[in-house]
Amino acid sequence: MKLSKRQEDIAKTFREKDCNLVIKAGPGSGKSTTLLYLASQVEFGKQTLMIAFNNGIVADLNEKISNKGLFGVQAKTLHSLGLRLLIDNGVKYKLVKDKKFYDLFNSLDTSETESYKGLARKEQLKIMFAIKDLDNFSRLFLSNNLEIIRAALLESGNIPIQSQIIDALWKSFIEAREVGYNKDIINIDFTDMLYLPVRLKLSCRDSYNYIFADEAQDFSKLHHKLLRIFIGNSSFEKFVAVGDSRQSINSFAGALSDSMDLFNNYENTVELPLDETFRCPSAICQVLWDIYPGLKTRKKGGNVTTVDEEDLSTIKPNSMILCRNTAPLIKVMLKLGALNKNCHIKGDDPLASCRSVFKDYLWKSPSEAINSVQRQLNLLSTRMNNDSSRIEFYIKTDGLEAMKYLVEGLQLGYRSKVKDYLDKAKSLFTPKPNNIILSTIHKSKGLESKDVYLINKKEFMPSKMAKGDSAMIQETNLLWVAVSRAQENFYYLNINLREDK
Repeated sequence: MKLSKRQEDIAKTFREKDCNLVIKAGPGSGKSTTLLYLASQVEFGKQTLMIAFNNGIVADLNEKISNKGLFGVQAKTLHSLGLRLLIDNGVKYKLVKDKKFYDLFNSLDTSETESYKGLARKEQLKIMFAIKDLDNFSRLFLSNNLEIIRAALLESGNIPIQSQIIDALWKSFIEAREVGYNKDIINIDFTDMLYLPVRLKLSCRDSYNYIFADEAQDFSKLHHKLLRIFIGNSSFEKFVAVGDSRQSINSFAGALSDSMDLFNNYENTVELPLDETFRCPSAICQVLWDIYPGLKTRKKGGNVTTVDEEDLSTIKPNSMILCRNTAPLIKVMLKLGALNKNCHIKGDDPLASCRSVFKDYLWKSPSEAINSVQRQLNLLSTRMNNDSSRIEFYIKTDGLEAMKYLVEGLQLGYRSKVKDYLDKAKSLFTPKPNNIILSTIHKSKGLESKDVYLINKKEFMPSKMAKGDSAMIQETNLLWVAVSRAQENFYYLNINLREDK
């Protein structure tokens, strides 16, 4: 393969210098190609580990590794690596997923928390799910301190409900969780796959000489600690971390906004740029420069323009339509469907927020349910005096809008219930070849398309719920990710999201 000048510099440093590498890779700059090339430069007999975040990426990398005939190279997720550590170190466990949390919570003695026992079932469930969030983030941030965990939740855009009941139950929950970790056979969930090896200070018995970490900007504090276990192996020689802090948009899942800086703080580390994009032409790069300067391209042309609802009929197959929020995607998909356009929304459950908001109204009529949720929002709007209430208002608004769009677009009949609309909507999200893809910006990372549309940028970006410097940086990063999906044309798409006149 012919390397760019930046790739040549990286390859030369990797071969000739005894140091770790942190590669600041722009969108479409060939980071996977670069990692595979570096793996091909490893001397025969050495072992190279590529770390990725999900099974899909791992499968793709392993296929490329096989096609290139690279020996001693394998790609794995951090979760599978954590599980391997437990097995190699003789830790007996049983993977029970979410059942672990519910069993722990249901085992708590709530007799001393009279105020909890007196709550309605709906309020008890709200507290239970608040504890569930605390449980997950306490492990991702390696702390049981409520102040630290709630600050992390707020920064990530989650809703840390605060009450004396939660404080009391959290103390009891931590005690129960500690007892569980000291049993002969430990019940674990997915986060424990990462957390237990760190908690138990396990050692790595696999002889990895080189470790390549992709999407390094998405590492949490726990991910960094787990990586340290593999770096501590006596066979380890150097690591290569590739990422882009400008694409750090996963703080809601515990990713550290300064993860790339932390990699730079590892011992004996050199940072190198991979700042030439092979995806985005000059017109797209000009927009990206206005967000964050630095990305280079030799690809001429491209187009950036604004289009309106009347232009929906011109959207071609395989185009990508993005939005900051989920609900508008449903509205646009239904409009495209009316134009006989084949499309689907990307994601395992695009209606997650809608399901959450309407879970207590499944057997109600849509109008009754919508009116009830609207009353909740009206009440919530009068007491939006902290970040938690503002974020809750935002999530409920998105779920409410999604339901309104489903009712308006599907029109199932006057006897239909909320559940009927949610069930019918499932068929709308099945991926098919050549479909127009609709996606939240968060779900679009890693994708690209010749034509990319961004819905109502001025209305949704930055989010009105974003407060503080860290949250605003995440919003800027979201715009960077959205624009950089475009291979040729980027369109600001203005849509009327209110009821049709």
